[in-house]
Order: sequence, then C-alpha cells, then structure tokens
Amino acid sequence: MEDCIRKMKEVLATRFDLGLLPSELSDDDLLFEDGLGLDSSSAIELIVAIEEEFEIELDDEDLTAEMFKSVRTVSKLVERRLSVE
Repeated sequence: MEDCIRKMKEVLATRFDLGLLPSELSDDDLLFEDGLGLDSSSAIELIVAIEEEFEIELDDEDLTAEMFKSVRTVSKLVERRLSVE
C-alpha cells in the first residue's frame, strides 16, 4: 500500500500545479474542494493519469466521489484494481 500511496503522491505533484512536493502531501489530503483544490476537469486528468501510470483501467463503478475523496482512498482503489488485473 505504501508504494501505491507514494506513487499516487508523485502523480498528483507532477501532473497538477499543486505547488507541493510529493513528500509534502498527506495520505489523508482531500483531493477536491478544501483539500488540494482539484476540480471536475482535474478529475478527468487524474483518471487518465492513473490509468497511464499504473497501467490499469478504471470501470464506471470505480468513478465515485467516495473513491476519489483523498490520496488514501484513490490509492486503495488503484491497489484493488491492480490485484484484479
């Protein structure tokens, strides 16, 4: 899980203009609104980035607000998809 979270932080820090290093991101940082400030277009970019970086495909049932709530929840989603593929 830690490797997945570390890689997710790298994806977020490099693909989005957060002004933060991966090491400055918390596992529980919220991705949207009062957290890292991602918006709906960022959500699409994040989905594409996840699929490219982790070489997985996300299904429609994966694309819920709860799954994309925080760094930790999206990392758990990726881990689950990696174990299926």
